[in-house]
Amino acid sequence: MFIPTQGYRVWCRRNELDALWTPMPYAPRDSAADAQHLADNYAEQWGNLYEYEVVPCGQRPNGMCAPYV
Repeated sequence: MFIPTQGYRVWCRRNELDALWTPMPYAPRDSAADAQHLADNYAEQWGNLYEYEVVPCGQRPNGMCAPYV
């Protein structure tokens, strides 16, 4: 599996105690603004069920993360 090292990826997790960050399974975006736009669209659709974070590819958000291979 190819793991990109350029661009930005959106991670999400449920708003629950001990929820793990999981990378969204979509292609990474070339710019942070494009990735943030995707995150904003999902936040608008799903309200406060999930939280989203945009991070550079190859990095992870702060907190516990699901295995990412």
